[in-house]
Amino acid sequence: MIEATELAQLKAIVRESVFEEDLEIHPTDHLVTDLGLDSMGYVDLTVKIELTFGIAISDKAIRAVATFQDLVHLITQTKTNG
Repeated sequence: MIEATELAQLKAIVRESVFEEDLEIHPTDHLVTDLGLDSMGYVDLTVKIELTFGIAISDKAIRAVATFQDLVHLITQTKTNG
């Protein structure tokens, strides 16, 4: 499970990656359609998540992420499995 402070960090990272400081983010928001993440944004997002949370995310895993909730699940799963 991701902690509240980590969730806030993740939302901040997503906002930085889509260049929208005041963006409201909901669990079911689609990263591309709703939040406007593009291919370069995915790269930026992945690097920032890896550095912030001390995890490694494969290209295949990040490409499978569609919603913000999927992203939370991926981080939780990656942290748990190491």
